[in-house]
Amino acid sequence: MNLQHVLLPILFLFVVTVAFSQDTDSEPELYKVVHEMPRFPGCEDPTMTRPEKKSCAETKLMEYVQGNLVYPEVAKSEGIEGKVYLQFVVEVDGYLTDINVVRDIGGGCGETAKELVEGMNDMDDYWTPGRNNGEPVRVLYTMPVRFRLDEDKSSEP
Repeated sequence: MNLQHVLLPILFLFVVTVAFSQDTDSEPELYKVVHEMPRFPGCEDPTMTRPEKKSCAETKLMEYVQGNLVYPEVAKSEGIEGKVYLQFVVEVDGYLTDINVVRDIGGGCGETAKELVEGMNDMDDYWTPGRNNGEPVRVLYTMPVRFRLDEDKSSEP
């Protein structure tokens, strides 16, 4: 048997394997911790320091939740209280994707909290993306939403 007849099929298989093993549609890396975490919009005044922007964004996020969250009737009638935890990806443009409830307390609270976060994509401004080494990156963000009957609204810790 000719050596060329043996090597050509092996070379062909190698090239095909390498070509199909490269994932051309892969998403950019997803981070959990970055140098600058994503922030809720509305606090990008260039005169503000990074800690001031962080504090401002936390306040604005709390205001958004308190102003837009409606306590589910089932949860009210069953006396359900507690925290729902959501995870979502803040993309490099600040748009929120892959919104999931990771801990639910029932009574419709999880779905209500998810709808609240989904509504953030309908605001005039998106989140400020997280940054690593000065570059915007995709960040997995975890957010608690507290349901308390005594105030009939919710807040983060």
